Amino acid sequence: MRFNKKLVLIIAIFFVIHFILQFGFLFVASAAVMQSFDNPDDENLKTKSEIYFVGDTVLSFPLLFILDRMTFLVYALPGFLGYIPFILNSGLWSLVFYFLIRKKFEKQVY
Repeated sequence: MRFNKKLVLIIAIFFVIHFILQFGFLFVASAAVMQSFDNPDDENLKTKSEIYFVGDTVLSFPLLFILDRMTFLVYALPGFLGYIPFILNSGLWSLVFYFLIRKKFEKQVY
């Protein structure tokens, strides 16, 4: 089986972008929620925190959404091992993206 180098590069770039966006939305959503907690009367902050939280929820779906219900993993994956679910989630998104775009690259002649 031959791998299309262009397709592999696109999937790798998608993986990195998803991983960075996933952490970015997590940090920004946490900061926005803290700001809205400190200023409960500011509707603008509430709206921003809800938007960032929805973005984080979408990017974290499905793996982190499921793992969030398993509280024992907080103790099972201490320190840097806690990044493993994020890596697996980005890998899952990349796999789905691969299956969505592979037909386009299979038709190309080398």
